Amino acid sequence: MSDEGRPACEIHRDENGDVFVLVGGTKIAKRTAHANTWIMLEPGWLVRDVKGGKAIEVRYERARMH
Repeated sequence: MSDEGRPACEIHRDENGDVFVLVGGTKIAKRTAHANTWIMLEPGWLVRDVKGGKAIEVRYERARMH
């Protein structure tokens, strides 16, 4: 957990060159070696590039059900 009680956010690269964002040890998003966008793996999460691709924004919003 971080200082504010939020789970830690980490970036990992696997042996295939795929990049994952993990929150609290759970993979929430993936970017393949050939894509320039993030693919969400868990509902409610948003990951996007900011600062010209030098940083990412990670946000969670509860999923809405209609």
